[in-house]
Amino acid sequence: MAQAEVIISNPTADTLFVNGKVVTVNSRDEIAEALSIRGRRILRVGKRPYVDQTLGPDTKVVDLKGRTLVPGFIENHIHMTNSPQRLWVDCSYAACPSISDIAEKIAARTRLAKPGDWILGRGFQSARLKDGRNPNRFDLDPISPNNPVGIANREGMGWTFNTPGLRRIGVEDDTPDPPGGPMERDLRGRPLGPMWDNTREVFIKPNLPKYSLDDLLEGYRWIAGELNRCGITTAFEAAIRNLPETAAWQRLRAEKPLSLRVVMGPYPVYGEKWEANSTAGKIFDTGLATSFGDSWLKLGAVQIGIDGGVIGQTAALQEPYSNDPIGTWRGSFRLSQETANEFMIKVQSNDWQAGLICHGDHGIMRGLEAIAHARKRVDNRDLRHRLEHAYLWNVETMDRMAELGVIWNTQPPLLEIVGREGVYGQWGDRARFAFPGSSRSSQPS
Repeated sequence: MAQAEVIISNPTADTLFVNGKVVTVNSRDEIAEALSIRGRRILRVGKRPYVDQTLGPDTKVVDLKGRTLVPGFIENHIHMTNSPQRLWVDCSYAACPSISDIAEKIAARTRLAKPGDWILGRGFQSARLKDGRNPNRFDLDPISPNNPVGIANREGMGWTFNTPGLRRIGVEDDTPDPPGGPMERDLRGRPLGPMWDNTREVFIKPNLPKYSLDDLLEGYRWIAGELNRCGITTAFEAAIRNLPETAAWQRLRAEKPLSLRVVMGPYPVYGEKWEANSTAGKIFDTGLATSFGDSWLKLGAVQIGIDGGVIGQTAALQEPYSNDPIGTWRGSFRLSQETANEFMIKVQSNDWQAGLICHGDHGIMRGLEAIAHARKRVDNRDLRHRLEHAYLWNVETMDRMAELGVIWNTQPPLLEIVGREGVYGQWGDRARFAFPGSSRSSQPS
C-alpha cells in the first residue's frame, strides 16, 4: 500500500486507531491496519509500523478489537433550513395514524396559542392514514376556528390548511391553481386545503412566519448533532434561499469549529421565475461558482425544480397514474421545457453545477433534455450535473442519463415513506423501474 503523505513535520498524533479494519475509500479501495489523527486532520493511514511512527507520550491509543473504522457518511440532499420545524406539531404516522389524531394534536396546540397565531404541523402521510386521504379544512376548522393552521406533509412538497389558514395565505374559494401548483377541491370547485408544488412559492412561503437568525442557529446546532450521532460528517443543504440561512452557518463557524461539513445549494428558482434579487440569485451572480469555499463551508449545485412530488401524486409521468379513476392524470411540471433549457444555459455558462429536482420519468427526461440542450450551446464537459430524487425511470431515461454522464442523487428512504402499496398503487407495473439502484450501478459512470 502506498503510504500517505505526512501533513505536518515531525508529527505526533493525538489519537491512534489500531487492531481493526480501516476503510480508506481511496482509488484502490484499500483496507488499512491503522490510522492516526492530530486535531481535525488524518496524519497517517496504512500499515501499523508506519502509523506507529506518529505515536507520542500523550497519544491516546484506541484498540478497535477487530471492528471497522469508516470515513464519515455524506448526507447527499437535506433541508437543514427546515430544522426549526422540529418544534411544530408532530403529525407523523407514528404520532398520528388517523386524521382525528392529527386534529386532536392541533387542538391541543391551539389551546395554548393566542387567537390569530399560526398553528403549524409537519409530517402527515395521507396514504398511510387510516382515513386514506388528506386532512382538509373541514377536518381542521372545528378545532381551530380562530387560528390559521398549516401542516406540511412528510415529503415537504405538499401542505394542507384550515379555512383561516387558506385566507391568511391568500387563497379564496375562487382562487385558481397557479401553474404547476395543483390544489385539491370539493365538488363546487372550492379549495379544500391540500395543495402542492408551486403553491409553496406563490402562497405558502411568502405568507408563513419567517425563521429568525436565532431560530436557524438553534436548529442548525440541533441538526448537526443529530447527523453526527448517525455518523454523518458532511451534508448537502439543498435549498438556500435567504440571508439568515447562510448567515447562521457563518455565525456557527465563527463561534466554534463546525462538527459538520456543509455544502450549500442556492435555490434561486421560484416556479418559472429566476429570482435574481433573492439571496440565492445574488450568490449566483457574484461570479463565484460551485465548490467555492473550503472543506467546511462551500457552495454546491444550483437547485432547479422540474416537476411535482411523489406523496401528492404530482410527479410528472409519461403515462397516466395507475390509480387515477379517469385515466388521464400524469402529474404536473413546475416549469416548461423551454424554461428548463434557458435556466440550464444560464447555469452552464457561469460554471455552476446544477441539481435538477425531478421525480417521475417525464420529469427526469425534461431535466436530461435541458442538460443536453445546454451542453450543445455551452461546451463545458467538466461540469457533471445532478438529478435530485429521480425515483421512477424507464429504459430510455436510464440510457440517456448514462450517455450524458449525469449524477443520480437519489434518496431511497422515500421507499419507507411511500411504502410498497404507495409505489405500486401509483405506478403499477412501471414500479419495476422505480429506484433502479442495481441497473444504475451497472451502467458506465
